[in-house]
Amino acid sequence: MELDSESSGTDCSCAHIQPVSSTTPVGETIEETIFESVDDGILVVDIEHDADGIEFSYRNANSAFESMTGLSTADIRGKSPEDVLDESIVGEVRKEYRRCIDARETITCEATLDLPAGRKTFETKLTPLFEDGAVHRIVGVARDTTERNRRERELRRTKALLTDIEQTANVGAYEVNLETDDVRWTEGMRRLFEVDDDFEPTVRSSLEFFHPDDRDEIAELYRSQLDDGQCRSIEATVLTATGTERSVSAYGYVTDIDGTAYLRGYVRDITAEKGDERALRRSRDYLSKTEAITAIGGWEFDCRTNDLRWSAGTRAVFEVADDYQPTIADAIEFYHAEDRDRIRSLIDRCRTHGEPYDEILEVRTADGNQRWIRSLGEPVESKGDVVALRGAVLDVTEPKRREEQLQHYKRAIDASTDLIYAIDLEGEFRFANPPYCYYHGVDQDDIVGRSLGDILGESDYDAVQERLERAANGETVQYRTTRTHPTRGERTLDCRYYPYRDDGEITGIVAIHRDVTAREDRATQLQVVDRLLRHNIRNDLTVIRGRATDLTDAVPPTATDAAEEILEQTDDLLRTTEKAQPITNVLTADSERDSVDMKTLAERLADAYADWEPDADVTVTAPEPTTATAVPEFSRALEELVRNAIIHNDCDRPTVDIRIDQAPKEVRVSVLDDGPGIPETERNVLEHGKAPTDLVHGNGLGLWMVYWVVHRSGGELTVADRRSRGTSVTAHLPR
Repeated sequence: MELDSESSGTDCSCAHIQPVSSTTPVGETIEETIFESVDDGILVVDIEHDADGIEFSYRNANSAFESMTGLSTADIRGKSPEDVLDESIVGEVRKEYRRCIDARETITCEATLDLPAGRKTFETKLTPLFEDGAVHRIVGVARDTTERNRRERELRRTKALLTDIEQTANVGAYEVNLETDDVRWTEGMRRLFEVDDDFEPTVRSSLEFFHPDDRDEIAELYRSQLDDGQCRSIEATVLTATGTERSVSAYGYVTDIDGTAYLRGYVRDITAEKGDERALRRSRDYLSKTEAITAIGGWEFDCRTNDLRWSAGTRAVFEVADDYQPTIADAIEFYHAEDRDRIRSLIDRCRTHGEPYDEILEVRTADGNQRWIRSLGEPVESKGDVVALRGAVLDVTEPKRREEQLQHYKRAIDASTDLIYAIDLEGEFRFANPPYCYYHGVDQDDIVGRSLGDILGESDYDAVQERLERAANGETVQYRTTRTHPTRGERTLDCRYYPYRDDGEITGIVAIHRDVTAREDRATQLQVVDRLLRHNIRNDLTVIRGRATDLTDAVPPTATDAAEEILEQTDDLLRTTEKAQPITNVLTADSERDSVDMKTLAERLADAYADWEPDADVTVTAPEPTTATAVPEFSRALEELVRNAIIHNDCDRPTVDIRIDQAPKEVRVSVLDDGPGIPETERNVLEHGKAPTDLVHGNGLGLWMVYWVVHRSGGELTVADRRSRGTSVTAHLPR
């Protein structure tokens, strides 16, 4: 073998070869012995420079090269790279040879080749040999790195896998050398505790990351592991370097490595799991409370075993015991007879065809109560087969009743002769009943969404806009107006606006317009007739009374009684005419109810009767100021009851007590006397409003006025005999 070199010599790295003369006989030098003995493969490449460029040919190789590649010197001598190597790598090999020539120094390269000995990876150091200052030969020293590269790749994959696992599982690993107390953390630990890459942990600093409440327990766990070497695990709270609080699960064990004891383990972030556990507990608690509050329950039916399971909520809906578990037949029996076939069909189709259902059906509970429930069911499938059914029952009795009630209300509103509509705060219609739509010549199906201004016209809308704004601000508005009816001409309307609230917030206005033309006409007619009759009757009675007085002085004593009877009857008729006017006012008035301080009213009346009737005692019993709802005319009604109690009392000094009591929903105003009592006919007037028949005697007419005043105040009257003597007349008024 011959190796040429410049006299300066060249380092061939792994196989250290000193330059020798090209004429040195093969097998006669120390260099040749080294050449054949080293473990690295050595390849000598000749370089020939010509006008066309540089050509490479292999000169020889050692036995190690032959073992690594399967190519002997005989196989490669005098051959070019194209003759020896696969064409896919020839260009890269030539490129490295040229790089060595250009560098004029040793270079390192790596290549993977398909050779007779198999596919292998080599790390090769290429060293140039010089002659006359030019590179005329290259010595390549190759080391088989196939296994090393495989191990490195496996190590990188393992490290990447560990990093992925740490990131995915939110876990980090640690190691403590128990002899030196040196601590090593993985990237996962650093990420979990949010520390920088250059952070150097110690046993003490690691402990400081744990929450103060947990540090003593963690320290004791560490000491016990050092004592007995047993595996330990614990859940604790840590505070990261950025102050974030996390829940972690820590695990550690002691192991021996080459005679040195180490504590190894991991720390896993379980914050999300703890949050899920809390959320699950809250969800279960919420579900339980929801079932109790909303009267909803769940159920599940196993199609393979025919077992039916009810939740606590379902048992509550059907009012059965807590341990009650029905069969499917038992459950169906709870349904109304007319709905049983329907629920059987729904269950059967869900079971056989996988069809879910959602129906509202009637049931009778174990306690016999009628309820409406919303029954839902859906299939549970496995491998294409329905293996179970599950669903829920919701008590919709109240919504069902409200729906029916709303239907009644709607029918009543539609059938009402009043003009009723609702608008939102923008003035657009939400609803209008048929009379309103007919009155304004609008189709009921088309009015929703239209504006009130569009229906009324600009001038009429301007007239009501201010009142609508007051209603939108929470005020109840009432006024009278005239409108022209399509067929009945000019009509008088009583108009009322009420604010409409949704969850306490005003969202619209409800309007009710009542045609009061006929009532207005009757009131006017009644007032005219009342004035005419009172005027004529009082004039005629005054004449009769004057004549009767004259007769009393002129007739014989035998006729005096007759004349006095005429005077008495005349005076009764005059008093009746006096009562007729306030009664007419009550009947024709359209008074609004308002809050009235009953104690103040009663005390004022008692003071007045002290002057009017000095021979009577009128007192007031009222523990505190008490307010009731009544029309303004109630003061006249109370005065009439007190006057009636005094003038019909046969005692020398009549006693009347105005007593006021307060109950949760009403105020009771009672007039108690110690007189002879009230006749049955007058009781009927007070309690039932029966018209008095004895119109000559004006008392019945006054009591009739009392009845109507209390009735219009939203109250009622009761009459009772007192235990000793006298009568109690009580007005029950709303608070």
